[in-house]
Amino acid sequence: SMSKATEETHTVTFGPTKYLNGLAKGFEGTTFPPAGAYPSDPTQPIVLTPKSHGNGFANLGVLDRDPTTPTIPPSGRIKFTKPGVYHFICLIHTQMQGTIVVSP
Repeated sequence: SMSKATEETHTVTFGPTKYLNGLAKGFEGTTFPPAGAYPSDPTQPIVLTPKSHGNGFANLGVLDRDPTTPTIPPSGRIKFTKPGVYHFICLIHTQMQGTIVVSP
Protein backbone atom coordinates (compact mmCIF):
# COMPACT_ATOMS: atom_id res chain seq x y z
CA SER A 1 0.00 0.00 0.00
CA MET A 2 1.23 3.48 -0.82
CA SER A 3 2.19 5.64 2.13
CA LYS A 4 -0.44 8.24 2.97
CA ALA A 5 2.41 10.76 3.13
CA THR A 6 3.39 10.42 -0.53
CA GLU A 7 2.00 12.38 -3.44
CA GLU A 8 4.10 10.58 -6.05
CA THR A 9 3.17 7.82 -8.45
CA HIS A 10 5.09 4.53 -8.16
CA THR A 11 5.16 0.96 -9.41
CA VAL A 12 6.07 -2.27 -7.63
CA THR A 13 7.56 -4.42 -10.36
CA PHE A 14 9.32 -7.77 -9.99
CA GLY A 15 11.60 -9.51 -12.46
CA PRO A 16 15.14 -9.82 -13.79
CA THR A 17 17.16 -6.61 -13.49
CA LYS A 18 17.89 -6.31 -17.23
CA TYR A 19 14.20 -6.70 -18.11
CA LEU A 20 13.09 -4.19 -15.45
CA ASN A 21 15.69 -1.65 -16.56
CA GLY A 22 14.36 -1.90 -20.12
CA LEU A 23 10.80 -1.25 -18.93
CA ALA A 24 11.99 1.65 -16.77
CA LYS A 25 13.55 3.36 -19.80
CA GLY A 26 10.05 3.52 -21.26
CA PHE A 27 9.02 5.87 -18.46
CA GLU A 28 11.61 8.40 -19.65
CA GLY A 29 9.52 9.20 -22.73
CA THR A 30 5.99 10.44 -23.28
CA THR A 31 4.42 7.03 -23.99
CA PHE A 32 4.68 4.54 -21.14
CA PRO A 33 5.15 0.82 -21.82
CA PRO A 34 1.90 -1.06 -21.12
CA ALA A 35 3.82 -3.86 -19.31
CA GLY A 36 5.12 -1.21 -16.89
CA ALA A 37 2.00 0.90 -16.48
CA TYR A 38 -0.65 -1.80 -16.05
CA PRO A 39 -0.88 -4.80 -13.73
CA SER A 40 0.70 -7.93 -15.17
CA ASP A 41 -2.32 -10.05 -14.24
CA PRO A 42 -6.04 -9.27 -14.27
CA THR A 43 -6.78 -10.39 -10.70
CA GLN A 44 -5.16 -9.88 -7.33
CA PRO A 45 -3.34 -11.08 -5.46
CA ILE A 46 -0.94 -11.54 -8.35
CA VAL A 47 0.66 -14.95 -7.86
CA LEU A 48 4.43 -14.67 -8.31
CA THR A 49 6.83 -17.56 -8.83
CA PRO A 50 10.36 -17.58 -10.31
CA LYS A 51 8.72 -18.64 -13.61
CA SER A 52 5.82 -16.14 -13.75
CA HIS A 53 5.48 -14.80 -17.30
CA GLY A 54 8.52 -16.90 -18.22
CA ASN A 55 11.04 -14.81 -16.28
CA GLY A 56 9.63 -14.11 -12.80
CA PHE A 57 7.87 -10.91 -13.90
CA ALA A 58 4.96 -9.41 -12.00
CA ASN A 59 3.80 -5.81 -11.85
CA LEU A 60 1.16 -4.10 -9.73
CA GLY A 61 1.03 -1.32 -12.32
CA VAL A 62 0.99 2.37 -11.56
CA LEU A 63 -0.09 3.20 -7.99
CA ASP A 64 -0.85 6.53 -6.34
CA ARG A 65 -3.00 8.25 -3.71
CA ASP A 66 -3.79 11.34 -5.79
CA PRO A 67 -7.53 12.11 -5.47
CA THR A 68 -7.49 13.64 -8.97
CA THR A 69 -6.68 10.21 -10.48
CA PRO A 70 -9.36 7.99 -8.93
CA THR A 71 -8.89 5.19 -11.49
CA ILE A 72 -5.32 4.58 -10.29
CA PRO A 73 -5.32 2.32 -7.22
CA PRO A 74 -3.33 3.14 -4.05
CA SER A 75 -2.28 -0.48 -3.44
CA GLY A 76 -2.02 -3.99 -4.80
CA ARG A 77 -1.17 -7.48 -3.60
CA ILE A 78 1.43 -10.07 -4.58
CA LYS A 79 1.30 -13.68 -3.35
CA PHE A 80 4.58 -15.59 -3.28
CA THR A 81 3.95 -19.31 -3.75
CA LYS A 82 7.46 -20.65 -4.36
CA PRO A 83 10.75 -20.20 -2.51
CA GLY A 84 13.12 -17.83 -4.25
CA VAL A 85 14.76 -14.44 -4.37
CA TYR A 86 12.49 -11.77 -5.86
CA HIS A 87 13.99 -8.43 -6.94
CA PHE A 88 11.67 -5.43 -7.37
CA ILE A 89 11.94 -1.79 -8.39
CA CYS A 90 9.77 1.24 -8.98
CA LEU A 91 9.96 1.70 -12.76
CA ILE A 92 9.45 5.44 -12.35
CA HIS A 93 12.11 5.92 -9.62
CA THR A 94 14.64 3.17 -10.31
CA GLN A 95 16.67 3.99 -7.19
CA MET A 96 13.72 2.65 -5.19
CA GLN A 97 14.29 -1.08 -5.13
CA GLY A 98 14.52 -4.09 -2.91
CA THR A 99 14.63 -7.84 -2.61
CA ILE A 100 12.25 -10.30 -0.97
CA VAL A 101 13.55 -13.74 -0.02
CA VAL A 102 10.92 -16.47 0.31
CA SER A 103 12.22 -19.49 2.23
CA PRO A 104 10.80 -23.01 2.05
